This record gives sequence, C-alpha cells and structure tokens, in this order.
Amino acid sequence: MKKIWNILLILVGIASLALIAITIFIATSMGKRANTDLNKDDGIKIVNRILYVYEFDSLKTKTDYELKILERDSVRIFKYKNLKDSTRNIAFRFNKLNSNLYFGPDKFNVVESDNYRTEFNFDKYELTEPIMDGVGPILFNKTYGVLAWDNNWGNQFYFVNEVNIDKIDLPIFKYNME
Repeated sequence: MKKIWNILLILVGIASLALIAITIFIATSMGKRANTDLNKDDGIKIVNRILYVYEFDSLKTKTDYELKILERDSVRIFKYKNLKDSTRNIAFRFNKLNSNLYFGPDKFNVVESDNYRTEFNFDKYELTEPIMDGVGPILFNKTYGVLAWDNNWGNQFYFVNEVNIDKIDLPIFKYNME
C-alpha cells in the first residue's frame, strides 16, 4: 500500500510540474498584448513644463509639471502631471482627424490659426458650444501641447518651458480693468 501511495505522489508531482511548465510556455509564447489602457505610461515623449497661474495680470503661482504625450490611433493625449500634487493633474485630447481639442468633456474648435507665434504657431481654440463660465480660449499646438488657457474668472494658465519662458510676454490674455 505504501508503494502505491509513493507512486501516486510521484505522478501528482509530475503532473503539477507539467501543468506549471505548460502555463509558463503559453504565457511567454503569447507575446506582449496590445496596450489599450489610457492610463498606462507608454508615452512617446516626456518633457518638463512650468505652469504659471495669473490672477488678472498678477502672477499667483508657479508649479513644475511633467508633460507626457501619448499617441492613440487618431488621438494625441497630453497628460500634464503635477510633480507635487497628483490631484492637480490635467489632460487634453487632440483628435488628429478633425483637429478638435477636448478638455474633460468639453469640445473645442479652432477659431483662429496661427493666433500666437513663437517657435511654434499656436492656434486659438474656443468651446464648440459656449457655456456660461466655461473655459476658453485655449492656445494649442499639436506638437507643443497647450500654451495657455483662460477660465473666464480672471485666472489664466500658461504651460511654458525653460526655453520659451524668456520669449513669451506673460500674461498673454489681457484684461481691461475699467
């Protein structure tokens, strides 16, 4: 009886090893799965940006960000990661087929091409369907990303880098305080 029990244990051990080997073989032979998760960090380009926030015409804050540009079929995603506070992360989506820009659920269309010129020509985008107290305008270039936007409450936001900060006269959007 003890001999049968030993043989049975050996057979179960061999079967277990075979099952593990087959599982490893299948897992490694399938290759890398296509990435469809928008939250995966497989960016094509990572650059640093500094967010300058103006309240009317006075500088309010300056914060370091990291910009990751992701390509997804017909969409280019611009993820701005706040390096100190992840609750301040921002994302814009650019549809390459129709040149629409999305900020959250809001859709923006180009209203003026080459509105602001630096080494990049920034197009001016505004809400497709204006909303009271909605965001806009946005200065955007499909290579650089967002340069500026206004929240219509007197706050203006500017994503600049070390190279172009000296070439841009901030704030770009001027308020008439009369």
